[in-house]
Amino acid sequence: MKIRLKSMMAGPQGSFAPGTLVELPEAQAQDLVARGYAEAVTDLPANPADYPGPETAAIAAPEQAVQPPARPRRGEAGPRPEKRKES
Repeated sequence: MKIRLKSMMAGPQGSFAPGTLVELPEAQAQDLVARGYAEAVTDLPANPADYPGPETAAIAAPEQAVQPPARPRRGEAGPRPEKRKES
């Protein structure tokens, strides 16, 4: 029986990502469908290239942390302010 997985599955047949179409024995496939881990696939496209793949979504790049400049330690001189030039 063909099923489409709703979550990741790993077993003797291999490991599969969510959204993957998998052919499994009838009893095992019905068990996964009954427990909500997969959905039965009844209408398949004639062309295998038309099978939808796993669902994917693009995400934004994570923010990069910026470390603030170090403060001078006690007793150490910090950066000195620039003197203004008066004309």
